[in-house]
Amino acid sequence: MLSRGRVPIFEALKLDLLSRSIHSLNEATYYRR
Repeated sequence: MLSRGRVPIFEALKLDLLSRSIHSLNEATYYRR
């Protein structure tokens, strides 16, 4: 896991949103089959 102290809060939020959107996209493509 990333050390939150070094990473700016907006960077952490951006990475979190990115991983969440990728996860939801993977689920959508999985359920679409």
